[in-house]
Amino acid sequence: MRWVLAAAVASAVAACGRPGPELTELALPLGAGRSADPGLAVDPATGDMLLSWVGGDSSGWHVYVARSTDRGPSWSAPARVTDLEHDVHPHGESSPRLVVGPGGAIGVAWTNSVPAPGRRWPGSNIRFARSTDRGRTWSAAITLNDDTARGPAGHIFHGAAWAGDSMLLVAWMDERGGVNKVDALASEHTGHHPEESEEPDATIYLAASVDFGRSWAPNRPLWDVACPCCRIALARGPDGAVLSGWRQHFTGNMRDVVVAPVGPGPVPASSRVHVDDWVYPGCPHTGPGVAVDALGAAHVTWYSGKPRAAGVFYAKRSGTGEFGAPTPLVRAATLPTAHPRLAALPDGGALVAWDVTGDGRPALMIARLAADGDIVWKKEVPRSGRADHPEVTVYGDGTAIVAWTDLGGAGEGSRLRAVRVGAN
Repeated sequence: MRWVLAAAVASAVAACGRPGPELTELALPLGAGRSADPGLAVDPATGDMLLSWVGGDSSGWHVYVARSTDRGPSWSAPARVTDLEHDVHPHGESSPRLVVGPGGAIGVAWTNSVPAPGRRWPGSNIRFARSTDRGRTWSAAITLNDDTARGPAGHIFHGAAWAGDSMLLVAWMDERGGVNKVDALASEHTGHHPEESEEPDATIYLAASVDFGRSWAPNRPLWDVACPCCRIALARGPDGAVLSGWRQHFTGNMRDVVVAPVGPGPVPASSRVHVDDWVYPGCPHTGPGVAVDALGAAHVTWYSGKPRAAGVFYAKRSGTGEFGAPTPLVRAATLPTAHPRLAALPDGGALVAWDVTGDGRPALMIARLAADGDIVWKKEVPRSGRADHPEVTVYGDGTAIVAWTDLGGAGEGSRLRAVRVGAN
């Protein structure tokens, strides 16, 4: 079954810089029912685009994957990944993670919901399935967190990446030992006093597979004092190493973004991307976007809700140095929560997408950053006023696909949308 390309969308008026490329809206192979939570990945062997999503309705949801060999005009028939009913549901900040690895192998990690009477939130598990035939058929799903015998607990807000030659890494926010551990850092901070927050901190746990999901090593704790409901991002670099980024709970209830290498070896210290000093007594449900380019430079985008200094920001780090001064993509005295994601471009720049305008309206915004961090162009995608949690990926020539959930209006269900962004 093939799906045809929708009509091209006229370019929006640029907010700064040059107008930018034309945006072409893509027809997606979604079928009946609702759809949400896109995942995107380029097959390194073929250059094909892979799209994952959660589809269904209140009677049941499943994860699906489809492939495009022509950058979006047509798609293969969707293949269902989940083999059990009620094993997934839409959750933008904890949407399924799609990873394409060597030899056509594909992995998808997602979270389910486990009833837990007496808890504030349901428990959850990290679930995983793999395909070795380029996504046509899928293995039975397994649970990656290895503490299920202890009863329902939270394992959620995850990231995943291909590492090395055939390794697969999945990391998540885990409730094991879930307490407010920031007070344990008192010796590292002068003038520290115990503080209260609305939710206990999380510990980031890692599951690693040396054979791209066929078998898994025991779970390993990495970093604690993490915001419990901001997803961790994992990004592969040109040498196969993986960089992670998450939002950490610093002394004084500060909720700033940090990065660190992640893998099976010793646990390295994290480094702060920028000192936003955003004081917030809970978890803001917005993790960073992280990418690594062909030269090994790290690109990070994030949201800060700091009063009088709120916004969406971008920063770049070359080599092992410090991150440069952030580029504000949006800056305002106050701004609703945004969920930025990005992909590195071949010229050393980046393409960033997020879901809030500068005046606080929900809409899909896209900006192209030059290698020096300057904004080349920035635009609002037409008719995207219900955008939520975008995802971005880039082809080798700089052409990009941006997908997002359109939440729909009153009486409408959510639907996935996507645009192709020209290499400009």
